[in-house]
Amino acid sequence: MIGLVISLVILIPNYNPINPYREYRLAYIYSIKIEGTTLVAQEITINIEGSLPNPCWDIDRHDLTISTSNKLMNISLWGVNEDITRSCICLLKSFNYELQVVFPLSGNWTVKCNEKSVNVLVNN
Repeated sequence: MIGLVISLVILIPNYNPINPYREYRLAYIYSIKIEGTTLVAQEITINIEGSLPNPCWDIDRHDLTISTSNKLMNISLWGVNEDITRSCICLLKSFNYELQVVFPLSGNWTVKCNEKSVNVLVNN
């Protein structure tokens, strides 16, 4: 019986053993916007618009990785539902998320957030 329970836990996607009623998922992204001139070593704001499955979900965090060799800035934007047992209306929850980043090198960069990407020219 214990082996069956452990096997089921491994098969459940996004299972959280610390809080089994909490679920994480990548947010759906509509657009990525970068306003103004993008310069090397200057902080800029990236505006990300998207949606979550319903109003019970909130943005939890973002993970950022920068590859200077590929000139790729990869952002993973995560949503969280703190209690998957509560009822929620079937209505998408839109959001605007802003983060500040710095491009370390000039050139043509790709900014990717979940399944969306944009190309950015970074000047000296």
